[in-house]
Amino acid sequence: FFKHRAVDSPGLKDKPKRTQRSGRMVSQLQTLMDEVLSVEAGSLARMSSGAFDMLMLFCFMFIQVFTVVNPLLRNIHIVIGIWWAILFIILLRGEYKRLCKVRAPKETIVGLVRSIISKGEQQNLHYVLWSVSVATLMEVGGPAVEGMLGQEALQNGLLGTVEKAIIVDAFQKRGLRHTRYRQRLVRDFFLSCSGSDLTAMKNLADNGGDFHNLFKLVYTDISTKKIRADIKGHLKAEAKKLRSQYTGPHKREGIKILSDIDDTLFSSEGHFPAGCDKSFPHHNVYPGCLELFEVLDKTLHAKLPSCNLVFLSARPHLYKSVMEEGSYRLFRSLVLDERRMHTFPTMLPGDRNYSVRGFLASLCLGTKGWRKVGEHKYVTFSNYAELYPEYDFVFFGDNGQGDLLAAQLMASGSEQFGLTSPRELLEKGEQQEEPPNLLAALIHEVLPEEKVLALEKSGDRGPAWKKQQEESGLFFHRSYIGAAIQLYESKSGLISAEQLRYVAASAITDFTEDVMYQSAWQDRWRPYELKLRRDYDEAQMIIKHAGLEQLPAFPNVSELVPRLAELAETAVNMPSDDLVAVEEEQEESALVS
Repeated sequence: FFKHRAVDSPGLKDKPKRTQRSGRMVSQLQTLMDEVLSVEAGSLARMSSGAFDMLMLFCFMFIQVFTVVNPLLRNIHIVIGIWWAILFIILLRGEYKRLCKVRAPKETIVGLVRSIISKGEQQNLHYVLWSVSVATLMEVGGPAVEGMLGQEALQNGLLGTVEKAIIVDAFQKRGLRHTRYRQRLVRDFFLSCSGSDLTAMKNLADNGGDFHNLFKLVYTDISTKKIRADIKGHLKAEAKKLRSQYTGPHKREGIKILSDIDDTLFSSEGHFPAGCDKSFPHHNVYPGCLELFEVLDKTLHAKLPSCNLVFLSARPHLYKSVMEEGSYRLFRSLVLDERRMHTFPTMLPGDRNYSVRGFLASLCLGTKGWRKVGEHKYVTFSNYAELYPEYDFVFFGDNGQGDLLAAQLMASGSEQFGLTSPRELLEKGEQQEEPPNLLAALIHEVLPEEKVLALEKSGDRGPAWKKQQEESGLFFHRSYIGAAIQLYESKSGLISAEQLRYVAASAITDFTEDVMYQSAWQDRWRPYELKLRRDYDEAQMIIKHAGLEQLPAFPNVSELVPRLAELAETAVNMPSDDLVAVEEEQEESALVS
């Protein structure tokens, strides 16, 4: 559970203390689970893939040979039948021996869990749940362990908010969709939480750094409509109570930032079907993007765990984490390795049918082919917002595919434009009582206005069209300095002058590093440099008017690129020790500038 959640993060600092009994119990459970898993794997699973393939090939060749000579040999089917009977007996014998081997350690595991719950040892139980893989513990211990952790521990009041989230996460990883018993247990866990504890539990479910999240839990894993309705009704009722308790102008728990990935978080460099922005290197994060996400991530209760960064993707979910793993690998790199992303995000996938149809339609219709993808993003946003009614939302996208259409629907509502709540809403026929509060939508311009997909046809968009969109909270930008400026000038209170300066200064630093490291882009930086410089000059004026320290000087790409060429040429003929010294000197001078 804590693989990608920092145990020392806000809300998770109170890790249960280790006692002699709890430490010994964790060690025993780990040993027993490893023992059972090693036996459960079986001889075929432990066998190398090459040896297994050779064994199966021999078996099928044996059958084929005797099938071919069947006309020549009488009663050959008896030989084949005996062969399969012997093989079946060997397998049954191995299965019986396996069951005998795992019986004792499984009973010991069940006994250890039962002893800690029956004696009401809350602190020791918490330490065990924080220290072992609970999903593996349930897999090894079977229904008895599931029942003790899912029912007895909850009924006896032995579980805190984090421990409830750990067990729900374990049920999700064990599989919920086809097991109504586990779905009822998960419902009981959510109904047992209220207020800010329920908000914390939802955020913990989202903050795991993998494709298991609250959205998947409610809309995919919970297949029983009655159970799903119970959970959503409880979430809505508790969120309404929280909203009524808040004071001040903004009655909200915080702000959730929803963002597209391609051409919004990082550039696709025009690789179809990902995107169409060719002004920035492939898979490079746009300068200032992550810093703007950070300053918008506002949470009322700073001590509660939160996952307020959500990526809304058109890539569909297929099987386990096949489609999502590439994105989560990037997120883990940005959070753990580069330390650039301030929190672990979660991701909401697209619809397989709409994504494939959009891809095929776009080959003939251009951006118009992505209409269903854009509408489905709006639907996904609406369904996600139903899980977090106590939050407000900000959306980031681009105008290369369906994000602009989705943003217009988010800002104005589907009914105004004739979209029903349809298959469009995962709950067919269900209408939202209160639409989600979208504070702003920011659209990265990567295509000319006449080519983009919007609710209005290109011929109906006059000179005042963008102004009308801004009045509804939808802003266009060419860089993330420009996006920060738009939010600052909107007087929405989402960003201050100090935060604008932080985003702009970070964007300049990011851009300088990108130019330094992307040597293959020597002659292609000019278009993006001009866009960034234009927004930089405007930000400089705002910061000067606010009486803040001026931004660092804008980097001159034409000077940086020749210097890179000189360094590369020098490095070829330079001893390694001297090269290290030069690199350190360059880093120092860059820090000074």
